[in-house]
Amino acid sequence: MEYTTEVINKCFFPISALLYTVFIYIIFLRKRKVMTLENKIYSLMNIIIIASLIIDVINFGFVKNAYWSELTKRIHVCSLEAWVAAYTYYIIVSVSEKNVGFIN
Repeated sequence: MEYTTEVINKCFFPISALLYTVFIYIIFLRKRKVMTLENKIYSLMNIIIIASLIIDVINFGFVKNAYWSELTKRIHVCSLEAWVAAYTYYIIVSVSEKNVGFIN
């Protein structure tokens, strides 16, 4: 498979975003923290966005077939919708008055 500069330019931002997100997630995992509901949701959001970026890189750089391209685009959109739902839940949990305690 021959990679042109167009393919490399299309993949540069998603690859750099993926590396940045992985570094942030590694830093998040290495810190000692109390596992609150907010931390669990944030961890889930990081996992979703890493999966979404991997799918994005695969779609831009490696998929040439129209069927697989359409399938990866739909999976990517679904993963972004899942991230928005998790982010909305994170906001609701973080501003709620009940979120004072810890979870087990």
